[in-house]
Amino acid sequence: MNWYKKAQLYNKTRKEYQNFDKNVYDPLSEEERDIYWKNLRKREDEWDTDVSRSLAIGKLSPEEAHRQGYDIRKPDRGDDRYSINGEGKISPLPEILYHVTTSKGAVISDQLKTRDELDQGSGVGLGGGTDNTISFTENLEIAKDIYRTIVEGRRATTGDLGIEEMISDAKNGIRANNPWDGEWIERLKTNIGVRNLEEIRDYVNTDYEINSSMFPETVEGFLSKPTIKDESDK
Repeated sequence: MNWYKKAQLYNKTRKEYQNFDKNVYDPLSEEERDIYWKNLRKREDEWDTDVSRSLAIGKLSPEEAHRQGYDIRKPDRGDDRYSINGEGKISPLPEILYHVTTSKGAVISDQLKTRDELDQGSGVGLGGGTDNTISFTENLEIAKDIYRTIVEGRRATTGDLGIEEMISDAKNGIRANNPWDGEWIERLKTNIGVRNLEEIRDYVNTDYEINSSMFPETVEGFLSKPTIKDESDK
């Protein structure tokens, strides 16, 4: 799709651009319907992304976008609307924004990209947010905390940060204003049923296996995963 054509998407309503045709859909086989819906979702994503960009650079007002099917005021998503959580307000961006990444080289050599632009079915970084947006913060301290958390997470997964150090940090309030072991216990109580630091220690030191239905167990497995493509891309 060329940029001129892409720039015209917001001139149609979301439902018009989606272009669902019941007369075409009903006679299709189950496999053909899956392909039809994939292409339909692709068109929805194209429209959502274009209107988001148009709002961001001032081509559209929130009121105009709302009339076309883009809703930042309601938490519920209707069949023919694109809804995000918000209060119906769009504010000017701060002069300085921060973004934390685990792929600095790729960002410098190319640019920041959304998950949609990277053709990722799901995020492989910090996650969160919608597929057609990029997360930023205007608070440098928050950016530093995100960076620190990434480093700590890597230390934990490689074994450089052990459970005894974690418990000591929690008891002594390291990198916090107060001890945070109580808060840690409350969170883990819901997730894994532990009630105190000793049970956390016992749990971590027990042989267990973390499985994920979303990601393969190895890097090689991840790289060998087929990328989901719409039939229109063939």
